[in-house]
Amino acid sequence: MGTEPPTDAPVPPATALRTTNDGPLLSVRDLSVRFDGREVVSGVSFDLSEGQSLGIVGESGSGKSTVARAVLRLIPAASGRVLFEGRDLLALGSRAMREARRSIQMVFQDPGGSLNPRMRVEEIVAEPLRVFRLAADGPTLRRRVQSLLQRCGLPPDAADRYPHQFSGGQKQRIAIARAIALEPRLLVCDEPTSALDVSVQASILNLLTHLQRDMGIAYLFISHDLAVVRHMCHRIAVMRRGMIIEHGTREEVIERPAHAYTRALIAAI
Repeated sequence: MGTEPPTDAPVPPATALRTTNDGPLLSVRDLSVRFDGREVVSGVSFDLSEGQSLGIVGESGSGKSTVARAVLRLIPAASGRVLFEGRDLLALGSRAMREARRSIQMVFQDPGGSLNPRMRVEEIVAEPLRVFRLAADGPTLRRRVQSLLQRCGLPPDAADRYPHQFSGGQKQRIAIARAIALEPRLLVCDEPTSALDVSVQASILNLLTHLQRDMGIAYLFISHDLAVVRHMCHRIAVMRRGMIIEHGTREEVIERPAHAYTRALIAAI
């Protein structure tokens, strides 16, 4: 189980998807985050429509991952609003926020670190289903887990193994299977391929693209790699020093960049 499955045929860059409502799925307004009294994210605003992908790109330390974690309330925001399906996540109580997490999941940068090494893959993927009481233990749950693994490019018998028996790319596939178990409407991807070998990255990006087209998931996609964001995302926001300095469609940002920092990122592709 230590070898990565063959890379799928390349998937074309993201194309516009039809949304099912007029308003954005996620609307972030004037989001600010402070660490030790210092503002590390300042006045960030953006919208993400259902079934679409927004890439937040910038160099290390620009604040892009901090934005993602603040949106999910994994870290506290100092001010601002995070509207998901019209509700401000920052204002929700613990019970309401727990329920909202059924529709918002995250894929982390380090797949090994996000998987419990003491749990078999079946337990890892089944955990969100058990937490939200969406499936009872037994053959039905096992079949559900195996179906999720197969959907993410892993054989059904992967369910019986432990994370250390898999390659980095396979671990990320397991993490993605867990993330889609609840059929979320929004998936936050925080540098999901940066810890992987270059030869494996394309297969993970292709998997995410296929899942979006099949399931209609919206992606908030965090990356330092503009080439990856250009391939994956319908819209792009460029961050520098905790602020969004440029934001538009993929074509606007890549073909007609307005900021010198964006032009430097494009030149580095």
